[in-house]
Amino acid sequence: MSSGVQVEQPEAPRVDGRATRWAGHRDRRRAEFVDAAVAVIERDGPQARVSAITAELGVGRPALYRQFTDRADLDRAVADRAADLLVEALAPRLQVDSDVDSAITGAIDGYVDWLLAHPYLYEFVRSMWDVSGDGESPINRVKNTVVGRTAAIIRDYLMTTGSAAPSIADTLATGLVGMADAAIDRWRRDPSSMPRAAATRTVAAMVRGAAEAVMGTVD
Repeated sequence: MSSGVQVEQPEAPRVDGRATRWAGHRDRRRAEFVDAAVAVIERDGPQARVSAITAELGVGRPALYRQFTDRADLDRAVADRAADLLVEALAPRLQVDSDVDSAITGAIDGYVDWLLAHPYLYEFVRSMWDVSGDGESPINRVKNTVVGRTAAIIRDYLMTTGSAAPSIADTLATGLVGMADAAIDRWRRDPSSMPRAAATRTVAAMVRGAAEAVMGTVD
């Protein structure tokens, strides 16, 4: 039986249209500065000056610092954008559509292709160490993404073949990606040490050898 007492429902919070529009404008403006910074770094190198970045947009420093707390805030946003571009370039290569050797070589070639096409931007990303303490520096985010995709491939393979426990996938992927990344970065800093094709073959052989040491023969 109803008591006849009506309970008033709280009003839904009103959306401030001006605040929403301002947030969208700020996001777009930040993106414009990041795009300009990427272009300047690609042209001038990882030590590009703020004055060159603002000149790219035809504005002064105050306009930039209305969007970013400081230079470190801008640098972080640029490194995150560059990391996203690298992941996008690698994603199509991180799958096994043919034989294993071709898949490994293709992934390594994709990584090398990008760092050779964007040497200054790649160096900039690698220079941005984690400052938050959570381990998510831009370069670590790239590696973690690659590790995740590689682990999925390894896990599927192990579940199909039964050659080893699928639970090793994450640890194995972390080791393989870390090894390949370190070797490629070492070659990047001294490319005269061996031709690119030889470097790719060497790293691919290292990755396959390490994988087979744990999983057995990989076909």
